[in-house]
Amino acid sequence: GDEYYADSSGAYRNGERIEVSDVEQLYCNAIIYYPDRKFPFKRMRIFGSAATELCFFADGSFDCFLDIRPGKMLRIYDAAAGVFIAEKAGGKVTELDGESLGNKKFDMQERLNIVAANEKLHPKLLELIK
Repeated sequence: GDEYYADSSGAYRNGERIEVSDVEQLYCNAIIYYPDRKFPFKRMRIFGSAATELCFFADGSFDCFLDIRPGKMLRIYDAAAGVFIAEKAGGKVTELDGESLGNKKFDMQERLNIVAANEKLHPKLLELIK
């Protein structure tokens, strides 16, 4: 399997530097959890691990990651490592309202929604899912 990690110098897969995709249009490859309506994505996938899926976003395999389930089902500790790697790969990762995840508590009760994409695609996704 692949090994993903990040440090102050960037994000890596198997020792090679990775970056998020530069796709700007909404017709893109998306990892999305439980959409309650149709979206204009080219392809949608779910792999079952938010941290792993965020790594696939970080290396450009997918153009965005969204967990927009009602009730904020995603626990922070299931995504934290992937969020760090995605941000170090140049991704923007926020809550549905565009707020940073930086003030989240790392505990069993903290739940969130996530929108992750590159800087140009991210605001388009936020507008789409309003």
